[in-house]
Amino acid sequence: MNEQNKTREGLLNDLRKLRQEYDDLKTLYETDISERKLSQKKFRDNEAKFQSLFMNMSEGSSLHELSYNDRGVAEDYIIIETNPAFEMILGMARENVIGKTSREAYGVDEPPYFEIYKQVAITGEPIAFETYFPPLAKHFSISVYCPYKGGFATIFEDITERKRIEQDLRVSLSKYKVLFDSSPVGITISDSRGQIIESNHLAKNLLGLSSEEQEKRSIIGEEWRIVRPDGTPMPASEFASVRALKEQRHIENVEMGIVKSQNQITWINVSAAPIPMEGYGVTITYHDISARKLAEESLRQTNDYLENLINYANAPIIVWDPQFRITRFNHAFEFLTGLNEAEVIGQSLEILFPPSLIEDSLMLIRKTLTGERWETVEIKIQHIDGSVRTVLWNSATLFNPDGITPIATIAQGKDITARKQTEAELNLKNEELLKTIAEKDKFFSIIAHDLRSPISSFLGLSQIMAEELHTLTLDQIQNIAVKMRKSASNLYELLENLLTWSLLQRGITTFEPSSFLLISKISESVQLISESAHPKEISINVEIPEDLEIYADENMFATVIRNLISNAVKFTPKYGKINISAKSSNDNMIQISVNDTGIGMSKILIANLFRLDENTNRKGTDGELSTGLGLLICKDFVERHGGNLWVESEEGKGSTFYFTVSKASSACLPL
Repeated sequence: MNEQNKTREGLLNDLRKLRQEYDDLKTLYETDISERKLSQKKFRDNEAKFQSLFMNMSEGSSLHELSYNDRGVAEDYIIIETNPAFEMILGMARENVIGKTSREAYGVDEPPYFEIYKQVAITGEPIAFETYFPPLAKHFSISVYCPYKGGFATIFEDITERKRIEQDLRVSLSKYKVLFDSSPVGITISDSRGQIIESNHLAKNLLGLSSEEQEKRSIIGEEWRIVRPDGTPMPASEFASVRALKEQRHIENVEMGIVKSQNQITWINVSAAPIPMEGYGVTITYHDISARKLAEESLRQTNDYLENLINYANAPIIVWDPQFRITRFNHAFEFLTGLNEAEVIGQSLEILFPPSLIEDSLMLIRKTLTGERWETVEIKIQHIDGSVRTVLWNSATLFNPDGITPIATIAQGKDITARKQTEAELNLKNEELLKTIAEKDKFFSIIAHDLRSPISSFLGLSQIMAEELHTLTLDQIQNIAVKMRKSASNLYELLENLLTWSLLQRGITTFEPSSFLLISKISESVQLISESAHPKEISINVEIPEDLEIYADENMFATVIRNLISNAVKFTPKYGKINISAKSSNDNMIQISVNDTGIGMSKILIANLFRLDENTNRKGTDGELSTGLGLLICKDFVERHGGNLWVESEEGKGSTFYFTVSKASSACLPL
């Protein structure tokens, strides 16, 4: 934000200088004829520079003059000139705004930001501010300056996306407060001035300061007693937090010692990163490395430092020579790989990695050796059983006393496989949650739309009956009754599907499979639906062997076959045909089909047929309602039985729905 302000302020200064030179030259040109020719070229050059800067700047810019009423009171401002970025950002063509007042140009009752602009135009003092402009539903950063008395120029940019990101970050900070407090590393957050805002529980322990004591401090405060790894005082300018705040970039792995008393120093490894949110400064993370520092000191004081580190470290540790041959291998690494030290001594480091990742892994390891400090990378380690573990890997080169000749490289790891799996599971659950929310929203939209139509129709017809019954003939009354019955049937079907779907989603639908004759259950469904098929004179033919038994939940199966036959009736015109048949397959399954001679479906409709987040509802050939909800219920019920549901169709050539259920003899269904 500071860099953007500096850039904008520099741009304003350039514009002011160019404008002043332009005005001076213009005055000279008009008043001093004897020197006019000498200044013409400079005048034209400055005019061209000003116009080029004005027309090519990425920020929107416009020039205005105050507009006065008959009493000489400023009441609006007129747009004198705009640059191309003005039109691009605001979506307003130059020719539509030039010469117009702000009320006319923006279609508002009051001139936007009039008091601010009037103050600049009268006093000549520039002003910069951020605002939300309701007519365009956007946030803007606006700088205003006065090129001449009574006039003002604006330079602005659209910061809507920045504001949205800032809001998202605020939500994220609140949402993950629990994660913040339970983090395994110390975390401290500062504001934009460096004042400490908040620290988690581990930070309080590491720093030895309560929340109240920390909030009285700044990250650049002189009260901090910090030493470098060599024991000398560390100035605030070297703190990771101060550097991140000043340089606005990530600063990682800065080691420092917090002096708590004369004989007590807590060593921590610190990383800091700027927080791109208004009012916030940096987030600082650190963990206690006192044990490691003690180990390093011990290593410097004794010749067997490497032996002690390898033998007693809990983290997987490995040592290799400059030719990448393994020289030491601790027990934690044995557990990680399933290999013992005797099997790997003298072997290439390549044996640790999956074959396809050898080159990439070695490249990452070399990268960790190029810096002055230990750097952490993620490495895939392969166990002898074929499984792969993800490890946070640190490497460092050990040198001869001359400080030049490398004698070995030591690396330690931390198995984060479980953490990576948890992250993947969380991402998957988030995706599933978002999908579920989208489907629910679409589902309720469908229900709200399709419930309204039959209810409105029913209310309208009942109103006619209530108010005009004495004027209606018997034929008219019968016609209204038929329509009311049709509307009630549509509403009943929708509510029945809605209830079934609700029970299914709540997981309380009973599932009690049993063996029964297929022909009997299909005949019952045909008899129920034949009444709706009769007005269209649609014939329904059933070709089912009388002794064919299936193993299924009778209620669920009846719902599936009833929905499929009902849909066939809806989308089949008068005098059409519906054929229901079944056949055995070789996998102990029965394939049942419902074929019609109806209007068919396009490939796009078929592709979206079983998706709740797509709109597939359409009216039947006689105006019957259809939400597509019945097919979703059918699909869930069929899959509950371990079967599949699919369709074959062409526009104008009818449709055939197929689904499979278990034979009675197999009696094997998923729970």
